[in-house]
Amino acid sequence: MIKNRTFILGIGIGLILGALLLQLAIIGKGEEATPASSSTGELTREELEAAAKQLNLKVTDSSEQLMTEEQWREKVISDNKKAAVQSSKAPAAAEKPAEPAAPKTPEAKSSTQAQTAAPQNPSKPVTTQPETPQVNYKISSGSNLNSVAQGLKEAGVIRDAAAFRSRASELKINRKIQSGTFTFNKGESFDSIINKITIKPSS
Repeated sequence: MIKNRTFILGIGIGLILGALLLQLAIIGKGEEATPASSSTGELTREELEAAAKQLNLKVTDSSEQLMTEEQWREKVISDNKKAAVQSSKAPAAAEKPAEPAAPKTPEAKSSTQAQTAAPQNPSKPVTTQPETPQVNYKISSGSNLNSVAQGLKEAGVIRDAAAFRSRASELKINRKIQSGTFTFNKGESFDSIINKITIKPSS
């Protein structure tokens, strides 16, 4: 009886020691397989960016200025106002007629006098045509980002629907698109277009 007890006790102790040794071996192998960065619990920038991309997030430096959605909207509106002021100043400078060059020879003088004697076309300085033509585009109720991007491309407002969709997806505006008629300039910036279509039009 005693022999059987010691025999069973020895087997039990052996099994426990074997299990402990097996656990130590597995832990040792795991540490060898993992890189130094993960053993310390810290990730490299590439690993962080990859993980953030899977969660549809972006890794930024602590020095970068981050804005809330409301601050971003205010910035886009102020940028649009500045662009509108600059574009209104540009046509006035372009409309100024060029002064004729001074003649160098007597023959050239007589030809320039004949040209100045002819009446100038009064329609050129008077008409003020905007540099970029405007396009009215209607977004119907229930439109999604893909249909709006394709429609803007067909209307000539944007050139690349895929790039527009990518920028709009970054800003997560798919459920914020408003219905109504909007006025755009051909070649208008993506951020300006996005800002317009996420605010209900006045008319």
